[in-house]
This record gives sequence, C-alpha cells and structure tokens, in this order.
Amino acid sequence: MPPMDSRYCVNHNSPLILYLHLFDPTHIPHAHYRYKTLFRDDAVSEPLTETLFPWDIRPSPPKVYSRGEFSLDQAVDAFDNNGWWSGEITGRLGPHHYYVYFRTTNEEIAYPSNKIKVHHEWVNGDWILSQREQPQPQPLQN
Repeated sequence: MPPMDSRYCVNHNSPLILYLHLFDPTHIPHAHYRYKTLFRDDAVSEPLTETLFPWDIRPSPPKVYSRGEFSLDQAVDAFDNNGWWSGEITGRLGPHHYYVYFRTTNEEIAYPSNKIKVHHEWVNGDWILSQREQPQPQPLQN
C-alpha cells in the first residue's frame, strides 16, 4: 500500500467546486476541492473533498514522457490507489517493472514502467525536475 500523502494532492484536473469568503476580510480565502479519482476512506463511491487555501493550489505538473527507463535512486511518482505518490527507484524487476521506495511508509513496491513518471517539484511558481534527480543516470541491470 503506498503512502497516504499524495505528492500531487491538489494537482488533479478536477474543478474547484466552491470558493468561500473570497471578499470577506474576516476570513482567509479558501476553496473546497473535490477529486475525480481519490475517494473518502469511509465512502468508496464518494469523492474526497478537501479545503484548500490559495497557496496550496497550483497547476498540474508537466506531462513528461519517458522511454520507461529509470535510474537507481531517481525521484519518481508512481500511480497507485487512484493517485500519484512520491518515491524513488530502488531496483528493477525484469525489463518493464521497477521497485519504488516510499519513505513515508517505509515500503518498497514493484510497478510496471507505465505507472511511473519522473518527479517534479513546485519551486517559485515553476515545475522543475526534483533535486533528487540523478544528473548522470545509472542504468539498472535486470
């Protein structure tokens, strides 16, 4: 089971459902956000809704297409449980599967390469490759 804190918790393409208190000086502006693919733990069919503040909202990260090849210790995101989860490559399993380690849960899970993408960080208003990205990738052996 991947970690319970999705790296891109507000980056899905779901619409913001409702803005509250936008012009009320006694309240901090915030929004209710309803996910398309993440669901409440206690209601499988009901989408998860969270309250977000303006500084939490950012655009989706860029779509980066890889050749399905990743390097040891490379920062990646793995798609599992209807969301993208931040981890790092720790090994390879055959030609098309990689082990991803999640620090938050101390778990290592194998994923097919089509469920893994290069990790990006939101820095000063721009998406950049994670600082954990290897400048000289080290190829993994099967």
